[in-house]
Amino acid sequence: MRGLLLNADALVAAWAFKEYNKVPMLVDKAVGIIENNQIVGAALFHSYNTVNAEFSYYGKNTFTLGIIRGLARIALTELNLSRLTVIVPKRPSFLIKKLTKFGFRFEGVQRRYYGPTDAARHTGCRFVAFREDLEKLAKHSTQKVA
Repeated sequence: MRGLLLNADALVAAWAFKEYNKVPMLVDKAVGIIENNQIVGAALFHSYNTVNAEFSYYGKNTFTLGIIRGLARIALTELNLSRLTVIVPKRPSFLIKKLTKFGFRFEGVQRRYYGPTDAARHTGCRFVAFREDLEKLAKHSTQKVA
């Protein structure tokens, strides 16, 4: 059984950077994915500007519907996002299929995002989930008060 580790931003971000050999960056919110009391994944919200946040996810075979629903609830309730932006490599395409399955919309490509040439492996594909997409995904609705 997997669960979410909350309120441990520094620990979760440090795990992701070390485990995936990434250069540390400023993270606004980090959520760990835990299994058997071990961190097996990390969801990082960064470049937060009160309306949008960029989202990075680390964790092999941990991106499930239940996990993404919990993360969508965090994006809605704690960050109050109007949009959530994700950039993934064009190749391999399984990430693109998974994002569209979860309701993210294709917004465009960013050439040379992952490397120095115009090769498909260096192209980033930008996806967005707007607030209504996040609400549907989280099975959460916000009602306006008159």
